[in-house]
Amino acid sequence: IISTWGDPHYVGLSGVEIFDSNGEKIEIVVDRISADPADINILPDYGNDPRTVDKLVDGYNRTCDDLHVWLTPYTAGRHHYVFFDFGKSRSLSMIRIWNYNKSRIHSYRGARYIEIMLDERPIFKGEIQKAPGMLQGAEAYAENILFTTDDEVLCTIEEHDMNDPNIC
Repeated sequence: IISTWGDPHYVGLSGVEIFDSNGEKIEIVVDRISADPADINILPDYGNDPRTVDKLVDGYNRTCDDLHVWLTPYTAGRHHYVFFDFGKSRSLSMIRIWNYNKSRIHSYRGARYIEIMLDERPIFKGEIQKAPGMLQGAEAYAENILFTTDDEVLCTIEEHDMNDPNIC
């Protein structure tokens, strides 16, 4: 994560979904996700804050609830990393990023400019959407980064979305 939507102190996300080359959602095991800096619990006034990196894959992406988001200290000019280990080689069809959505004011803590690397090769660099800061319409602000135009794969992702309470 390179920058926020304006918050000078914190950056966060509400969720990340990753789909394989067949359009199937890749389940990320909690011990295969990490961040640097890890979360706001590294700060002196925190220690048991629930906004930890494992929340990015807990399945509650369309949320304003602190129990289901990740938040970490932000320092301008420094990169902020989230690492996913798939456990084996994977080809991707899409990454969906749900930006930090606690409230309209706190949505400025969301990531703005990001770079995504796969096996140390850049696969995306650009701006992602700011969350609305409320539940109504939040799914429209999830950033879908596509790596395929295959209709069959996209239909499989769409089928996933029709059964996902975050989307419906």
